Amino acid sequence: MKYKNISPWLSFRDQGIKNYESRWVFFPYAGATSAVMYPIANKMDSNVEVLIVDLPGRGKCIKEPLVDTIDTITENLVEELSQLPELPTYFFGYSLGTLIAYELALALKGKNIKQLVLAAGSAPHDIQKRKPLYNLEKEDFWNQVKEYGGLPKEILNEPELLDFIEPILRADFKVIDCYNYKPQKILNIPIIAIAGSNDFVCPPKYVENWKMYTTNEFNYFEFDGGHFFMNNNMNELHKLMKEKTSNYTAIN
Repeated sequence: MKYKNISPWLSFRDQGIKNYESRWVFFPYAGATSAVMYPIANKMDSNVEVLIVDLPGRGKCIKEPLVDTIDTITENLVEELSQLPELPTYFFGYSLGTLIAYELALALKGKNIKQLVLAAGSAPHDIQKRKPLYNLEKEDFWNQVKEYGGLPKEILNEPELLDFIEPILRADFKVIDCYNYKPQKILNIPIIAIAGSNDFVCPPKYVENWKMYTTNEFNYFEFDGGHFFMNNNMNELHKLMKEKTSNYTAIN
C-alpha cells in the first residue's frame, strides 16, 4: 500500500479512489510515525478511506516543529478533518493515540463519528496515576522508556539514534504528563476498549475505565501481552475490529 502525507498532521492511504463508503482514522502511540499503523490499516477494505495521524517533527514531516500539548494537536486535527468530505468515521487509537482520539471526538462533538476503538491507553482520569516521564534526567528517562518496551534493539544500541528520538518522545510524553483532566466530558459514541493482560504501563483496569466515558454501548477486551500487544496479535485484533465495530462491511 502507498501512503502519502497530505499535511504535517495526516498520512493518507492512496488507492486512486475518489468515492469511499467510510473513513478510519488511526492514532499511533508516543514517539511513533504513521508507519506503525500500516499493518492494521492495510487490512481495511478498499472502500474505506484510511488516514493515519502523523504528528509533526517526525517521518516525512521531520522539519516541522514538534508539538507537546493536547490542545494544539486537537485544534489542528479538527481543522484538517473538517476540510474533508463528510463520511461515517471510525477512530482507532493506541496508547497516546487513545487520548488524542477521545479529545478529538469531543472537539468534533461526535459529528459523523460512529465508534472509538481505544487500545492500551488509560482512561483520562487515570492518566496522572503514572509518574511523569517527559522531564526526567536523560539516564532515568531512557531507563524508563526501555522498561516500557517497543523500541527495537537496533535503536537502543545506537546512541545517535536515541539522541535523535529523545526530543520526539519527550514531546509526546509531555502531551500525556501535562494533560489537564476535565471531569464529566462524556461521549454518546460506542467505545471498544482493549488492553494487554500484562500491561504495566496502562494496566487493564485503567483501560476498562473507558466505560465511564460513553453513554452508548461499551465493550472491553484483553489480549495476551504487555503494552505493545498489538505487534503480536495483529490478526486477532483485526478479527475483533471486524466483528465488533458497527461498520461490519468495511473491513475484510
